[in-house]
Amino acid sequence: MIKKLVNNLFTDRAFYIIAIVALIPGIILRFYDLNIDPPQFFSRMSRALLTDPYNLTSFARNKALFDQWDIFDYPRWIAFKYSLSSASGYMFFNLFGVSRVVANLSALFLNLGGLALFLFGLKRESIRSAVVAALVLIPCMVLTVYGRFPFLENGLIFLCGLLYYVFTRYYPANWVLYFSGVMITLCMLSGKMFGIVMIVPILLIIRVENKKEFWKQSFILISSSVISLILLAMLYYGENIGTVYRYMQEQTVGMYGAPEALTSPLRLIENLFTFGSASKLYYFSPFVTLLLFVSCLSLILRSGRFDKWLKENRQILFCLGWLVAGYLFLMFPNYRPLRYQLFLILPIAGIIAITLSSKLENIKKVKLSRPRSVLLFYIGFFFIFQFVIIGLIGLQSSAFTIKEILISIIIAVSFSIVCFIFRDKTLKVIHHKSILLTIFLLASICYQYYWSYSWFKDGTYTFQTAGRELQQNLGENAVVAGPYSQSLTADNNLKAFIYMFGMSFKDPTLFNKFPFTHLAMDASNLNVANVVYPGLKISSEVAMYWIRDVEISILRIDREAMGLRPVSYMLSDYEIAIDFFTRSELDSTYYYLGRFIKKYPDNRSALMLMPEVMIMRGSTDLGFAQIQKVMQLFPDDFSIFLKSGFLYYRAYLITGSEPYRIESDKAFNRAIELNPYIEDQIPYIKNHVSGILGQ
Repeated sequence: MIKKLVNNLFTDRAFYIIAIVALIPGIILRFYDLNIDPPQFFSRMSRALLTDPYNLTSFARNKALFDQWDIFDYPRWIAFKYSLSSASGYMFFNLFGVSRVVANLSALFLNLGGLALFLFGLKRESIRSAVVAALVLIPCMVLTVYGRFPFLENGLIFLCGLLYYVFTRYYPANWVLYFSGVMITLCMLSGKMFGIVMIVPILLIIRVENKKEFWKQSFILISSSVISLILLAMLYYGENIGTVYRYMQEQTVGMYGAPEALTSPLRLIENLFTFGSASKLYYFSPFVTLLLFVSCLSLILRSGRFDKWLKENRQILFCLGWLVAGYLFLMFPNYRPLRYQLFLILPIAGIIAITLSSKLENIKKVKLSRPRSVLLFYIGFFFIFQFVIIGLIGLQSSAFTIKEILISIIIAVSFSIVCFIFRDKTLKVIHHKSILLTIFLLASICYQYYWSYSWFKDGTYTFQTAGRELQQNLGENAVVAGPYSQSLTADNNLKAFIYMFGMSFKDPTLFNKFPFTHLAMDASNLNVANVVYPGLKISSEVAMYWIRDVEISILRIDREAMGLRPVSYMLSDYEIAIDFFTRSELDSTYYYLGRFIKKYPDNRSALMLMPEVMIMRGSTDLGFAQIQKVMQLFPDDFSIFLKSGFLYYRAYLITGSEPYRIESDKAFNRAIELNPYIEDQIPYIKNHVSGILGQ
C-alpha cells in the first residue's frame, strides 16, 4: 500500500501538487529577511561572504550616490565594473535606492533568473524533469545563501542558464552558434573566467548530433568566441586591459601559486577525488550527492537502446558535458572555494532530474565494456570517498588521512564488484519508479530546509548594525579603505575604497595617492598591512564591530605622522571622545560621549564605552548598572555580552570579588549561546585582560 502510494507521486497529479507545496518555502526563503548575516555555520569555511559581495556592486553604488563609477580613478578593480552583478546592482539601485537589501535583491534577480532559464530549458525534455530539478535547486541551502549576496557567481549562473535554454531549444540553427560564442565570452568577462568551460557541452552536442558538420560548426563557435572576446575586452577595459590581465593573474596563480596538481601525479589524483569535499559541497547536500551517485550508476549500467536515448537527449548531454568540464577544470587550482562550484549544481540537478524522470523500462542488459567498468569503479570510489569524509570529518577543516582512503577503497571495490555482477538487480533498485529514490528526493528537500531553518533561527544582524553605527561614529567626509570597507558601507553613504592587503601586487604610493581617513580590517589583515606598509601609523581605534564571528576594527589613519598630504576631515563627537579616552582625559571623554549618545541613543559602541568611562571615573555601581541596562536593551546581541564579560572579568581580576566573576561567566555564556562560533574567543579575552593587568 505504501509503495503504491509513493509510486503514484511520480505518476499522478499528486506529484505536481506536492511539488508546488514543497517549492513555496524555498521561494519565500529567498526573499525573507534580506538584512540577515550569512549563516554562522559557514564561519570556519571562508570569509568571502563577509568581504567580497559588495565589492561587486561598488561601482554601481558609486554611480548611484556620487554620479561617478570610479570615484578614485583606480582601475585595478575595473573587472568588477563590467560584471553582470554590477549591471544588475546599478539597475536595482536606480529603481529602489542604495542599500544592502537592494544589493541583495539584485543578486536574487540573477540567481533565480538563471535557475528559471535552466528549468525552462529542461522543460523541453519533459515537464516532470523540470519539476524534479526545481525540487533539487529551489530548496538548496547553498544556492539560497550565496544567491542572496551579489557574487560574480550569480551572474555566471544567469548567463549559463540563458545559454542552456537557448542552445538546447534552438540548435542547430546557425545563429545559435554565433550567439553561443558571445555568451561564452560573457560568461568569462561578466561572470567568472572559468565560465569558458561552457564551450565543452556545446562541442559535445555538435559532435553527437552533427558529426559531419563538427569541424565547421566548431570553427564558427570558437571564432565567434574569440572575436567577441577581443571586442568586448577592448570595449570594457580599453587602455586598462593590462591592469585587468594583471588582476586576473593575481587572482589565480599570483595569490595561490601554480596548480600543484600539475606538478605531481599524486597531487593530481588527490585533487581528482577531493573535489567538493574540502569546500563542503557534498556535506551540505548529502542526499543530492546520493541521487547524483545513483544517476551516474544508472547511466553507466544501462546499455542497448539506452545509448540511442542518450544521443537523442540534448538536455542531459549538455548537463553531462557541463558537469564534467567544470569538475575537471576547477579541480586543478590550489584554491577551490564553495562559491566557485555553485554553477555546477545546475547540471547536477539536470542529470538527477532526467535520470529519475525518464521511462527506461525493457532495457536489455549487455556486457559492460572495459571503459565502463573502469568508470564504474571510479564513480563508486569517488562518491563513497565523499560519504566517508562526510561521516568521519563532517564540517571540520581537518585533512583526510590514510584511514579514510583505505576505507573508501575497500568499500568501493566491494561495491563495484557487486554492481558489476548483479547489475540487473541494481538497475531495479535505482529504477525511476523506485520508492528508494522518492525517499531520497523527499529527504533532500527536508534536509535543505533544515539548514535554512538553522540559519534563520540563529541569525544575526551584525552587518546591518555595524553599517548604521559606522556612519554615526565617523564624520561625514570619511573615506574608509580595507577589505571590509564595502561591506560596512553598503547601508550608508560613506565613501569606501576596496583594498586587500594580502594581494601579491603592492602599491607603495597608495596612502599618499588617495584621501583615506580610516581602515576597516581584522587583526590578520592589519598584521599584513603593517608588513606591507611599515610606515603605517594609526592614531586610534575608533570602533570595533563583530561581523558574524570576525572582529573588525575601524582605525583612523594618522596622515600627519605618516607625512601624507592632509585631507579635510572633521572628527565626530564619538571620535573626539575616543581620543580623550586614549589620553585618560575622562571628564572630556564623558562630556563628548554623553553629547553623542543624546544624538544617537541606540549606538551600541557608545553605550558600551560609557560604563567603562563611568567605572574609571569612580562611579563603579552606576557603571555596572549601565552594563546591565545595555544587556537588557540588546538581549540578542552577542557582541554586547562579550564586551560585558570582558568588563566584569577585568573587575574580578582587579578586586577579587566573586560576584564579578559570576556576572562575567553569565555574560560569556550568553554570548556563546547566541553565537557558538565565538566560544574560542573567551580564553583569548581572559588572557588579554590578564596580560593588561600584569597577572
